[in-house]
Amino acid sequence: MVEWLKFLILGLVQGITEPLPISSSGHMVITQYFFDIPNMDYFLEIFLHFASLIAIVILFRERIMKLIVGNYQYIIKRNKEYRDDFDYAILIVIGVIPAALIGFLFISFFEGFLTLLAVGISLLITGTFLFLVQKQSVENTKTTMTKTDALVVGLVQILALFPGISRSGSTFVGGLFRKIKFETLIEFSFMLYIPISLSGMIYELFKVDSFRNHNVFPLAVAFIATLISTYFAFKWFVHLVKQGNLKYFGVYCYCAGVFAIILYLI
Repeated sequence: MVEWLKFLILGLVQGITEPLPISSSGHMVITQYFFDIPNMDYFLEIFLHFASLIAIVILFRERIMKLIVGNYQYIIKRNKEYRDDFDYAILIVIGVIPAALIGFLFISFFEGFLTLLAVGISLLITGTFLFLVQKQSVENTKTTMTKTDALVVGLVQILALFPGISRSGSTFVGGLFRKIKFETLIEFSFMLYIPISLSGMIYELFKVDSFRNHNVFPLAVAFIATLISTYFAFKWFVHLVKQGNLKYFGVYCYCAGVFAIILYLI
């Protein structure tokens, strides 16, 4: 299989799995092994996460602009009517700090888990988490988050630094156990994703050697495929979870986890 086609598949896998609570990083490891994609490394993961980031920004562009304007009005103009936007921004900062700090300090440690066996075990853990919060995903009614809620979500998100542990899934688990309504969590989860993905990409930009390991055209193909598929996968996910189908993602994670472990054993 030609290289650009392999990277197209990788981009589609990343884009489709990123909005879903099934771990995009875990699926990237499996895809790399299954299709023998060369030069799979942490830079490539961050690069494609940046493509997903653009799609997420497009999807939440109105909410993001509202927060930017609201915080400008509150901080600079001292307009108290925009206090809610300022408070929400603080929640985002609280939720981002734990994973960003641990990821920055121990990035080499987590890179060591980019293996089929580690991913398979992590996917099984993700599936178990999703089953545990299935009931809460339907019954929770709390729509207002507190600083404690944001901190809990941020702490649980640290687990997603392990490939195979879903980032969105971990934030859902943390928030659902705090009785937060699922629709509220979806927005907050992906608002957290924006600064985390952006900071990861900026960090990689300083590692010039990362770019030297890849050809431009295959990277561009994967980037575009990731951006487009992330956009549509997110829309499909939001529609699906409103029907209370989170448990099906748990089943899928079990299947993917077992598949990864079998690939490792053979």
